Amino acid sequence: GKDRVRTLSREKSSSMSVKRHNRRFKTVEEILTTELSYVQSLRRVKTVFIDGMRKGAGGGGKSKDEIADAKTMSGIFSNIEELLSLNERLLDAVSQRIGEWAENDCVGDIFLKLGPFLKMYTLYIRNFDAALTLVDEVTKKNERFANFVRTCERDPECGQLPLKAFLLEPVQRIPRYKLLLEQYLKHTPDAHPD
Repeated sequence: GKDRVRTLSREKSSSMSVKRHNRRFKTVEEILTTELSYVQSLRRVKTVFIDGMRKGAGGGGKSKDEIADAKTMSGIFSNIEELLSLNERLLDAVSQRIGEWAENDCVGDIFLKLGPFLKMYTLYIRNFDAALTLVDEVTKKNERFANFVRTCERDPECGQLPLKAFLLEPVQRIPRYKLLLEQYLKHTPDAHPD
């Protein structure tokens, strides 16, 4: 009678615990896969657009070869290279943690450690509308810039996405973290260290 009920109750509790653990792991995998995609996107911005504009279309990297001057580049791309560096560190940390998940099934410490650096997004987001306006202005005034951007946007490496779509990604990333971490917490038991 009662022993059977307790046994079934423990089995159900254990089964629920395993399901919760699996859901937590799936959420961390989603954090990892979306972070990888995001970092790859930021790398494309750096290698295709930023480095390409600095070097000029096939130029030797001299300032006269640049497609856009430093002020214009800063206005458009803001601190995206710093964001790339930060997110590469985050990607490495989450990837390493997944590799040791059986021994350490926490990710909160990673976000707490890198959390203060996520404030770098404030500068980028604050500059975002002005950056889009600047892209439009420079595209109208500078034919070389307009042609370069169009060529990059048609590049299969860029998935034929417009520059503005790439510039939008950092703006969307912080709300995405919030959603993923809320989902992660939903599947984390109250007594868990995370």
